[in-house]
Amino acid sequence: MRDPRRNYVYKNLHPLGRAVAIFLGLGLAVATVDLFYDIRLLVLLNAIAGGDRPAVAAFESALDTSEYLAIAYIGVLLVSAVVFLVWVYRATSNTHALGFADLNFTPGWAVGWWFVPIANVVQPARVMIELFRIAQVPDPSAGRRHIGIAPVVVWWLLVLFSNGADRYGSRKAGAGTLEAFREGLIATIAGDI
Repeated sequence: MRDPRRNYVYKNLHPLGRAVAIFLGLGLAVATVDLFYDIRLLVLLNAIAGGDRPAVAAFESALDTSEYLAIAYIGVLLVSAVVFLVWVYRATSNTHALGFADLNFTPGWAVGWWFVPIANVVQPARVMIELFRIAQVPDPSAGRRHIGIAPVVVWWLLVLFSNGADRYGSRKAGAGTLEAFREGLIATIAGDI
């Protein structure tokens, strides 16, 4: 649905798309290093549970390094999220500027739905499905409903799983027992993968 009060102007997405790709790649690199440190923590934790006393010092050192990696990852994630949301806004604005009809989202709501509790479980996926389908057609007059959405659905389910596993892992890791920390670490590793 086109907002009659707003004149949308087409803007090239390629530079912004490159920035998104660079930040996502950087985030992937930091997340991979963090994943390996989490695995190292799990191995050391299992060694400690098995009675290996020298593993305690190695665990403390690895835990400190893992905390620094988590801070770096959160920083990269925040910058990546901002750049990605700017891309989503501009891509949605471009769909309006190009004259696509029967759109479900304005550029503002394409971004805004990411921040609305409960609705942000479904609506961002719907925004991305709409953008995905538009990217597959040659012109605004072409139909889009027949275009499959499996790649977007798989991506979104992985995002939801990862977020859920990370939240569960953080909650368990803060429970105070060695076994709860181990379970939280396993959940975090699963979410990172």
